[in-house]
Amino acid sequence: MLTPDERVPDAVQTIDDERLVWANFDTLVGILESVLGRDVGSAEASMYVPTEREAFLLRELMRFIYDENLVSGKEDRVLVVGTRRAWDEYHTYDHYFCQPNRSFKPVSHLAFYKDGEIKPEVPKVTGAAESITLDEGTIRDHPKLSRSQEQSLLQAVEKMRENESERYGDTQKVLFLKPDLNLERPVQNDKTASDSNRTVAFVQGHRYVSLSTLRDNPSYTTELEE
Repeated sequence: MLTPDERVPDAVQTIDDERLVWANFDTLVGILESVLGRDVGSAEASMYVPTEREAFLLRELMRFIYDENLVSGKEDRVLVVGTRRAWDEYHTYDHYFCQPNRSFKPVSHLAFYKDGEIKPEVPKVTGAAESITLDEGTIRDHPKLSRSQEQSLLQAVEKMRENESERYGDTQKVLFLKPDLNLERPVQNDKTASDSNRTVAFVQGHRYVSLSTLRDNPSYTTELEE
């Protein structure tokens, strides 16, 4: 039985039958993300790497699950992105940019991981454009943008053109952000490898943490581990 519930529903618990197995869409999405995260260079020989078409279909399935609100916990979920440039771009352009149609779980906020720490500014996610070309002609009067989204993205694109940014003219996914949460301090990474005390990155690509835990101003990333 596959349901949107965060925990096993009472109706399922009352059925005493070993043939019945329950899972939720959060678990399904987590499995899909792990499959899409595989690549030929890092996957073990026994692990299957999806073809380009299979990866496309899996992403479409994930997008359907998100659009239908079948995953739980959006209000308490923060997307943490590992980044070399997005933190600086946020301060310049007020948005987050990444490859088109990249699949994320529904979240309330976005956090930036850089230089071994989660940065203290955690903006609220107010919307998204899955795939849009970053130039004035495309953005102006775009049918899938609200008036406020159009204006904010136009301002960002004009800055890109003035700065001769390589983003200008690219097709990107855009997350629209609004300043919201400011932590008392950056959250320092103290995550270590399972077989040693060697420090490893808290985020590789992206991951999710609890907003309520982040609001408690943790000092170290291990306090955010589920």
